Amino acid sequence: MTNIIHWIEIPTKNIERAAAFYSAVLDINLTVMEAMGMKTSFFPRTAETQSGGCLMQGPHYEPTSKGGPGFVWRLKDQQDNALNINPFEDSSMLVNISV
Repeated sequence: MTNIIHWIEIPTKNIERAAAFYSAVLDINLTVMEAMGMKTSFFPRTAETQSGGCLMQGPHYEPTSKGGPGFVWRLKDQQDNALNINPFEDSSMLVNISV
């Protein structure tokens, strides 16, 4: 199956905490870098996945589920939990969709 997502940027207020979380959950190594007043940490991109993304912390990156410039939609269950939805048999697969 071809991935439909090519690039995603995840805004964060504490990139070190977010990098530690995603490193542990996804069993990858995320390194935080700083440039032009912003911090970023890139997810590994492989020939197999052909998609990538990063964590971003900076003045124009505001994590929110209430909306902002553009459209924001967040998948969550009836208890307002975005991490409790798992359509996969593999419990290590994390589903959290924000658009």
